[in-house]
Amino acid sequence: MISLVTIGQSPREDVVVSMFGDSVPASVIEAGALDELDFSEIAELYPEPGDQPLVTRRRDGSEVVIGK
Repeated sequence: MISLVTIGQSPREDVVVSMFGDSVPASVIEAGALDELDFSEIAELYPEPGDQPLVTRRRDGSEVVIGK
């Protein structure tokens, strides 16, 4: 079993394909730190002054910026 965690939302087929190509193991489990959050909750994580910005994606493919 292989578990993949993203700072955004899962699934991230682009990341899985870049790691495994056409040979994706059947036992891959994906999870995202933002999986349970809706757009307004993610917007509240926008970087504040002094934060490091992290750029990631939502499940729909849209890009979001959150603060570290």
